[in-house]
Parts: sequence; C-alpha cells; structure tokens
Amino acid sequence: MKQENNKKLAQEWFNIGNNELGFARASFEELKAFYPQICFQCQQAVGKYLKGFLVYKNKKFPKTHDLSQLLKL
Repeated sequence: MKQENNKKLAQEWFNIGNNELGFARASFEELKAFYPQICFQCQQAVGKYLKGFLVYKNKKFPKTHDLSQLLKL
C-alpha cells in the first residue's frame, strides 16, 4: 500500500513539473523574451521532478529549492 501511495504522490509532483515546464516552453515560444523568468520556471520544474523521484524511492527531503541538495539525496 505504501508503494502505491508513493507512486500516486510522485505522479502529483511530476504533473506539477510538467505544468511548470509547459509554461516555460509556451513563454519561450510565444514571447521570445523574459529569459531569466523562463529559466527560473525550468529550475522549478526540475525541482518538482527530483522531488517526485525521491518520493517514489521513499526518500525524505527537506523543504528546499536547492537542486544540488536534492541531487545529493
């Protein structure tokens, strides 16, 4: 049961990451501007994907946006 819960929660993180990346992609294609903000959205997406992976692997992580820290876990 726990693995199934982890899988569901991981999928929620992945969905949020997909939304973040979709927004960044659409902004890049439509606006051709605001590159720092688009990079920020991409960084946010990667953070969501990493957190989803950690949840799936049943690894705890602190509340952080530090990609290096999440990668080390």
